[in-house]
Amino acid sequence: MIMQLAEVRAVLVKDLYLIKIARIGTKAEIHPANKDTEPRLVFELELLLQYPDYKPIQPNIFHTYRDTTLLAVTDK
Repeated sequence: MIMQLAEVRAVLVKDLYLIKIARIGTKAEIHPANKDTEPRLVFELELLLQYPDYKPIQPNIFHTYRDTTLLAVTDK
């Protein structure tokens, strides 16, 4: 397992979104014809940036939710 984690390569990023709301919902809310009522995470997003080309970043799986990841993407 550790060997697999060490082999993570750069990820290509095209769009950057802000998660405004994260909540529990169902697939049927979005697609009424679908009768799937199993609970799932639903995200309401806001587009922050769109890059003209894909931008490579090196993911750090041990610091996924830190601001440094966002700083690496935005070059600020």
